[in-house]
Amino acid sequence: MSSRITPPSADTGSSGRRWTLAAAGILLLAVIACGLYLLAGNRGDNPGSAPAPSAPATEPTASAPTDQPTTPPASDRCNLPAGNQTVPTTPIHGAQWSLVNRLAVPSAPAFGPQLRDEDGLRRCFAHSPTGAVYAVYNYFVAMSPPGDVSGEKTFAVLRRIMAPGPSRDRYIDWLRAADDPSSGTDTSLQLVGFKVLDATANRATILVASLAASPSGSGYVSSVWTLVWQSGDWRVVAPKPGEMAGDPYTTVPDLTGFVPWRGA
Repeated sequence: MSSRITPPSADTGSSGRRWTLAAAGILLLAVIACGLYLLAGNRGDNPGSAPAPSAPATEPTASAPTDQPTTPPASDRCNLPAGNQTVPTTPIHGAQWSLVNRLAVPSAPAFGPQLRDEDGLRRCFAHSPTGAVYAVYNYFVAMSPPGDVSGEKTFAVLRRIMAPGPSRDRYIDWLRAADDPSSGTDTSLQLVGFKVLDATANRATILVASLAASPSGSGYVSSVWTLVWQSGDWRVVAPKPGEMAGDPYTTVPDLTGFVPWRGA
């Protein structure tokens, strides 16, 4: 399962690097088996109170993207109510789990996703901390379209789920300019938990735990995702120059401190 989003374990040369969605698992297994470093990828318990409203995080508007959503404008209406603003600190009940790109992702009428594009991208989530958790699970998986050797499917997804602006465009350009795409490895990955690190009315930072497994072993990897509320939906904040989406990736011994939440 190839991806241009999460970083694999790889050598530091300018070629032969790998970037797969299972990279979080590859990273973990590499640390366990070989002690390799996490590198940039390459081409190819009491609920908190409701957060106080704040101004949305924005950056200068970029030129119109070339990759447009495939859903017709008339259908592109996200109108879910914001709902409860409590920060979730226990497993979220009522989720329905579906396999997308071989990984289990959640959905619920109250939290989303409300829309599904022709290419399968699921979007439109509730304007709440719980809606942001649903969004990050779905977006994590959406960043790895199957059979995307050239990366064009991935770039089209990124333009829709990342906050518009120069940072997003630079990130896509950086991925596009990288060299030597290669196939993934036999590693399975499952999202298994989360922790909301910070949440306001228009911004949420969420630590996500993944379980990676391969013939070499298994273990947990965490990644960090910041989302902002823009244009009626949650959007992923693009990483800093030279970083991959989800950085930093960290191996963790167990799910202590995480809210266990998984579909399989």
